[in-house]
Order: sequence, then structure tokens, then C-alpha cells
Amino acid sequence: MKAVFEAVAHDNPYPAEQFDDGAWNQMIVKALFIGSPLHPIIGLDRRVNPELMRMLCDYAHERWAAGRDVSPELWRCVGPHADDVALADLERVLHAGSERERQAAVLALSTSRHARAAALLATAPELTGQAKRAELTWGTITEQPSA
Repeated sequence: MKAVFEAVAHDNPYPAEQFDDGAWNQMIVKALFIGSPLHPIIGLDRRVNPELMRMLCDYAHERWAAGRDVSPELWRCVGPHADDVALADLERVLHAGSERERQAAVLALSTSRHARAAALLATAPELTGQAKRAELTWGTITEQPSA
């Protein structure tokens, strides 16, 4: 089923152009659930929305409660609409996550308009500097082998 899902979700403009927010959000959550990468999804950054952010934070909480990892790519869809709960999640990842997770948290926080985002970024000056110099991007995170 993963191959069938990816045939629809990856490198295909149809979902971004035709899915309503509900169907779009479910596709993103499904991708993470089955271990499919998000970066080949066309329109990902354009289609992030507050409801997707909430769904993904809930998903991360479920994964953490079960003692499972969370894909660093998840945070890409959280940063632009991060609320207080999402910022607390990003702070957790920033301080206790793997290197890839910490990098993802910095990139997500870099897209946040929340007042606390800048203060959190200041706690990781080296990674924040790398992001500002474009040495750290979502592409560099997804190109790294999983730990």
C-alpha cells in the first residue's frame, strides 16, 4: 500500500490543487503514519494550515507516549502556525531531540511568527546561524541518513 499511496501523494500536483483541507491534512498524517517522506509532496509548504499543525502535534504526542520516534519532517508543517502547545513541543525537540530533530525544530521555529520563537532560536545559536546562512535546509535534513 505504501507504493500506491506514494504514487498519488509524491511528485503529483493533483492533491495540492484539488484536495480540500480535510483531505489534504489526512494525506499528510497518513504519509507520516506509514513512514513515507513529506519532501516529495508538491505544495507542502503552501498548504500547511492551523488544523494540520494541531493534528501533527497530537500525532507527535501519541508517538512520544508510545515511546516511538517522530519524523523530523513533521515539524515543517508545524512551524508556520505554531501556537503555545506547538512551541512547547518544538522546545522539547530542540533541547532533547536527536541532531536531525534539533535541526528540524530550528527550521520550524524560523518560520514561526509566534513571539516566543525568537527566544527559542536564541538557545541554539549554532543551528540558527546555519539556517540563516542556508547551510541548514529541509533538503539537508531529508538527505541525512536516519539515525
